[in-house]
Amino acid sequence: RSTNNSNNGITNLSSVGINYRDDWSKKLASYGSYSYANKNNELLNNTVQQNNYETELILNTQNTTSNAITNNHRLNWNLEYKIDSLNYLKISPNVSYVVGDAYSTSDYLLTTNGVNSSPKTNVATRSESNAPTFGGTVLYNHRFLKKGRNISLNITANGASNNQNTDVTTTSTAAYQRQTQSIKSNTPNYTSTISYLEPLNAASTSFVELNYTRYYAEYNNSRITKDVDQADLAVINSALSNNYDYSFATDRIGLNYRVNQKRYNYYIGAIVQPSILTGESKTLNLSTRNTGFDVIPGARFSYNFSKTRSFNIGIFGKSNEPTYTQLQPSIDQSNPQFPVQGNPNLNAELNQQLRMRYNNFNFDKGDVLFTMLSASYTRNKIITNTTKYTNTAGDIVQQTNYLNADGYYTVTGFYLLSKPFDEKKYVFSINGSINYNNNISYSENQKNTGKNWIFSQGFSAQINPNDWLEINPGISYTYNVNNNDLLTQTNTSVSTWAYTF
Repeated sequence: RSTNNSNNGITNLSSVGINYRDDWSKKLASYGSYSYANKNNELLNNTVQQNNYETELILNTQNTTSNAITNNHRLNWNLEYKIDSLNYLKISPNVSYVVGDAYSTSDYLLTTNGVNSSPKTNVATRSESNAPTFGGTVLYNHRFLKKGRNISLNITANGASNNQNTDVTTTSTAAYQRQTQSIKSNTPNYTSTISYLEPLNAASTSFVELNYTRYYAEYNNSRITKDVDQADLAVINSALSNNYDYSFATDRIGLNYRVNQKRYNYYIGAIVQPSILTGESKTLNLSTRNTGFDVIPGARFSYNFSKTRSFNIGIFGKSNEPTYTQLQPSIDQSNPQFPVQGNPNLNAELNQQLRMRYNNFNFDKGDVLFTMLSASYTRNKIITNTTKYTNTAGDIVQQTNYLNADGYYTVTGFYLLSKPFDEKKYVFSINGSINYNNNISYSENQKNTGKNWIFSQGFSAQINPNDWLEINPGISYTYNVNNNDLLTQTNTSVSTWAYTF
């Protein structure tokens, strides 16, 4: 199968799978699947990126050709054991193995305020990787004799390894650099959740729910960087090599009050969550320990006006741990004009969301109305701080670092209206959305707020003149405008628009 996607080039995908299911007895069932997929992606990409500083605009014009091939083996299995009318056990092991091979070549040119600030540079990258993973989930549920009283235990454990070898050659009229990197990581993690439900009345329409979740993930990483000269002589670069291990652990204690009625249901509660993020680099003699404590409110209300019409609103929250790239303290200079350095003192993000939906699906008539409004705020958002300097050759270098900052939030509204005519031979649909993103970033250690509005409106039709022909014409319009408050240039507002047919 060949697919064409404007975001990621052209992909040829071949896959095969087998499924199995059998009831071994009245109490024991077994089912699972194995699949293999080969993905070949080719991309031609031309990009002009504007990097905004307080008094300067740096344009990076880049042309990239890439090819990436991955082979993915995946096995999922399930064993369901209905012990008796009150006890249920499910065991679900899984195994996967992914092998990847990628090659890309890029050339880019930097200009500062319209003047070339570095010679045209070419970067050729070759990467090979393999990533085996294995794990499983155990679910046990017990219903008590008292109606509505229930306890469940869910344990998930996974182990993942990733071995990646990368060869990057950077050439220009003024310099030559070739570096190889061997990155090995091992990531065991587990999540255990116990939940207890206690009914508060004889009809079992109101409950108290108490739950506890323990999450722990460990990351063992090593990176060996070698400098390779034009005679293929390789020497380990100890300044760019590193062994960095870190772990992230959270304990979530939640208490909820639940009500289930015929037309509506809701819950309201809160989660108390302490967290610990520790890191250690023996190479750099560095040790870090960051702790957090969050109180996360949660609530959800759902009302069913009829079988086809419903409304619900909910408040949710979760924490997001930093990635290895964002944390690791040694600098990555595989691309000498765009080095990257992590920050081991980062804290985990806390993301809180509000979602509201109203749906009216009349499947008999074919009428569809879907509306959604959501808002999201992230505390301790992990953002980039871009700094620039001039190297010994006189070229502009832009370095990326990471830090935590508040003030990031998004608001999104969306609707879809679909109406059929003439016994569903013609179906007309309109859809639209409004998005606002309050993006936070740093440039030269100064805070920048990017106010981004995106407006989109579309129209589509499904025309079925007979049983063997279907026509799907459509058109959409998107307008995107962005303002950055750090810039002092007159053209601080950038806007784009596009029609898609």
